[in-house]
Amino acid sequence: MYYFIHEMFANAAILSSFIFFAGYLNRDVALSVHSSLRTRFAIGLYCSFLGIILMQYSIQISEAVIDLRYFSIMLAAYLAGLIPAIIVAAIIGFARIWFWGLNLGGLIAFSTTLIVGVGCGVIGHFIAKQYRKKWLYMITYSTLVGVATLYLLVRDIVIIIQFSVIFLLTGIFLMYCLRYVREANENYRSIKQNSYEDALTGLTNVRGFNKAIQELVDVTRINEEKQLSFLLIDIDHFKKINDTYGHLNGDFVLKKLGQLLQSESRSSDIVSRNGGEEFSILLPNCDKEDAVQIAKRIRKSVEAALFHINGAQLNVTISLGVSNFTSPSMTPEQLVQEADECLYFAKRDLVEIKLQCEKTGSLPLKNKKLQSFKVRIDHA
Repeated sequence: MYYFIHEMFANAAILSSFIFFAGYLNRDVALSVHSSLRTRFAIGLYCSFLGIILMQYSIQISEAVIDLRYFSIMLAAYLAGLIPAIIVAAIIGFARIWFWGLNLGGLIAFSTTLIVGVGCGVIGHFIAKQYRKKWLYMITYSTLVGVATLYLLVRDIVIIIQFSVIFLLTGIFLMYCLRYVREANENYRSIKQNSYEDALTGLTNVRGFNKAIQELVDVTRINEEKQLSFLLIDIDHFKKINDTYGHLNGDFVLKKLGQLLQSESRSSDIVSRNGGEEFSILLPNCDKEDAVQIAKRIRKSVEAALFHINGAQLNVTISLGVSNFTSPSMTPEQLVQEADECLYFAKRDLVEIKLQCEKTGSLPLKNKKLQSFKVRIDHA
């Protein structure tokens, strides 16, 4: 009795350790039945390894080898559905025969392990979002299969009762472990996302922008075939909007403008709110001509949009500055500075798009080699 409880306790400790370790490894990505096939296959191998370890802490009574390996199948099904559950069931079923030989007990154990894999996999696949119910169904189903297996191999009611009680208690304990890990990871992902997301508009915030522009500049610097352009956008006379209609309506204008910028951008573009009424768009794989055309389109779309505030229709205009990554020595700060300079000129009510090309660095301006360009766009 003592040895039986000792080995089952060791199984439970191993299971909980694996749950927390797996939760840590996957804290950035939520696992589900919709995860990639590669991910689900990896989960199957991970849980198979867990099942093989559990079998090292088993008790052999007659032809029955008793442990908690079913939980490795349940974990695979719980995390990612049918495919990883079947993978685990097949691997640990063969491992059972490999370790203890091909006999009647091995064939029955292999068959019932596959039954657990298919059953738990179906439960995990079709009750994907109801985590507590899904796990309880798996516990009940696996307990019944385990009891039936022991009845066929041992026919000892005391052993069957001990196994059932330990299996159920372990299942309940692991249910709370899984809930804790899931909620902790959800909170972690939420905090991580919010740290890079503007609370008002849902766009990338300054922190996310700084990270993104550094990464894109690094990629563009390494690969000379890639292009990178940058738009800096500012709402004209936004203070007047706040003073006239109030800050809540000013926030409404900011949110709607953010939505417009997102809808006018490509899926690969990174739209950010850099603070106040200033926005930006990073345009990877975009040359200067295309960047200017995108800026024109955005300016016209914003001018055509109507902002409904307190029963009134408000037109909003924006000014834009455009810059382009033109030299491997160029830094993210220089890319932003060039666009900011263009935006400054646009704010001085320039009425047409102008290109300014100048030599940067220590060489004199009369050198005709063009290393950077600036575009200023006004709302005329």
